[in-house]
Amino acid sequence: MSAIDVLSEIIAQGSKARAASYRFRHGYNALLEGGYLRETGVVQAICCQECDDPHDAQIVFEGGQYGFYCSDLGFVPLSRGQASAVTPDISCLVAALADSFVTKRRKTSPLHGETWRIGAVETAGGNVSIYFHPRLDGEQDLGDLRSALAGEVKSPFRLVLTASGGLKFEDATAARLADVVEVDCETGTLTTTVDPGTIVGAPARRAGGRPNQFGEALAGIIRSRIESGTALQGRNEEAKAILEVLRLAAPNSTPSLSLIRSYLTNIRSG
Repeated sequence: MSAIDVLSEIIAQGSKARAASYRFRHGYNALLEGGYLRETGVVQAICCQECDDPHDAQIVFEGGQYGFYCSDLGFVPLSRGQASAVTPDISCLVAALADSFVTKRRKTSPLHGETWRIGAVETAGGNVSIYFHPRLDGEQDLGDLRSALAGEVKSPFRLVLTASGGLKFEDATAARLADVVEVDCETGTLTTTVDPGTIVGAPARRAGGRPNQFGEALAGIIRSRIESGTALQGRNEEAKAILEVLRLAAPNSTPSLSLIRSYLTNIRSG
C-alpha cells in the first residue's frame, strides 16, 4: 500500500483517526513531514479488544490519565500516544495538487462545504477544471458536490478527485487520488502520474513521432481483467501486473509503465 493510499484511507473516515493505527504504515511519516497529516488531540472512541467481546468505548480522561471503561475490566488506561488522533490537512493537499498539476484559477479555501477547487489546466479541447471532494460514496456526497459546483463557471471538462468512492457524476469525471497522484516517501513531494486531459478524454495536443501502437491491446487486456475479476485494486500494482503479461507475450516490445497507468485511469473512470 502506498503513502497516497494511507492518506486516502484517513481522509475517507471523515473525522479524526487513531494515529496508533497508522504510525507503522508505509509512507505515514512522509505524510506527516509533508504536512498532509497532523497529529493533534485525541480520538473520541476506541475499539476495546482487551476482553472477550470487542466493543466501542468512549475515551475519557480520569485521574490524570486517558483511558476507557470496559464492562469486564473496568477502567483501561491508555498512554497519550495510544489515544492521540491524526487528521488530514486538506488545504495542504489541495495546494500540493495545484502545484503538481500547475493549475491556474486556484482557490485556497473550500467552494462550499468540503468541496475545493484545485484549479484549471489547458488542453487542446479547452480547460479542465479540477476539484477535490473527500468522498463520493453516496447520494449525500453527490448532493454536496452539486451544490458546490452550481456557482462555478462551466468549463469544457471537469475532473473531481476523491479519496474514496467513485459514483458517477453527471457534470464531471471522477477519479480516485490513488489513481492520479503519488507521494514521494523520500521528499514528501506529491507528483502527478497521469495527465488530467487523459482522464476526462480531452483531445490530445498533436505531436510528432510514431502513433501509439499499444492502445488497442492495452485497452483489451485492462477490460478483460476487470470483467474476469482478476484486476488488482491498486492502480500501480495492476499496471505492473499488466506489464508482466505483455512482457511474456512480447518481451522486446512493451509499453511504458506510465502509459499503462494512464490507460488504467481512463478506463476505470469510465
